Amino acid sequence: MDPAETDNIKRALANQGALVTKHETTLRQVVDNLQQLATGITDLGGRMDAITGQLTALAHAPPPPPAPVPPPAVAPMVAPREPFIPTPARPGPKLKAYMDQHVSDDSTVNRVMRAKTMLLDELCQSLQTRFSDMSTSHLQAIRLVNLNSWSDAEHSEEFGESEVEVLTRHFQDVLTSSGVAVNQIPDHWTMLKTSLYETGETWPEINRFLKHQCPDILSLVDLVLALPASTADCERGFNQMKLVKSDWRSRLTTSSLCDLMVVQLLSPSIEDFDQNPAVQLWHQASIRARRPNFMEGKRKPQECSASDTSEMDSDEE
Repeated sequence: MDPAETDNIKRALANQGALVTKHETTLRQVVDNLQQLATGITDLGGRMDAITGQLTALAHAPPPPPAPVPPPAVAPMVAPREPFIPTPARPGPKLKAYMDQHVSDDSTVNRVMRAKTMLLDELCQSLQTRFSDMSTSHLQAIRLVNLNSWSDAEHSEEFGESEVEVLTRHFQDVLTSSGVAVNQIPDHWTMLKTSLYETGETWPEINRFLKHQCPDILSLVDLVLALPASTADCERGFNQMKLVKSDWRSRLTTSSLCDLMVVQLLSPSIEDFDQNPAVQLWHQASIRARRPNFMEGKRKPQECSASDTSEMDSDEE
């Protein structure tokens, strides 16, 4: 095989593995966010109960008794003074206005409780509507790509066969158009399952070592792992496309724009980037031989003329 094609295949596999890991991390973040949202809803209900209780207690609390007035202290040869009467504690203007208008009515507390219950019910209904398709068969079968959800090796004889059948039937058109042998997927699943229970590898390692033994089932797994959990990646790609293809670069072709966006979105950081494969690809993929050291050791014409002029001036002196 041509070294250039080998490098292209390696680079495509590396990009595919990074994309798979990225989407797996995104799915985990979605699950964590849902758990945090459920905890926040519970905390909100508790806080609203506490506020309702405090308002009810404040409405029915008796006013504080006035402070006793001490008798005036009269000392001989000293003029009598008026005693100091402390101001009793009382609510502020806004709280007093609210208490005068609403707190005396018991229906206000009931209205607050009904509003709280309605808010929580609508929020739960919205979440159920948003994630109602999670109970469908093909979305339940996607858990197959989560290696942590696999059963023990003792119960692995029929594990995953129904999920593989559901996913194959759901993505049959896409797999067929990509050249995947759909009828070979069950057999490849058995081979893949046996290898994973023996070695316990991750999906990037599986793609690297078992790609030629069971390519059809791995194509199905890659398709499932490539499904975005949200539209955040799409929005991020549109923003990056606007930055790459600006008004000053409006004549970029589709292939060049695609390559630039792949570099911006999927390439590692500068600290982790290894430039040697890119340099080798640039050197080997050229039609003509690259000569990066062609001008090394040669002086430019301006430098030569300047040095000759200085030598002539020194000779004349």
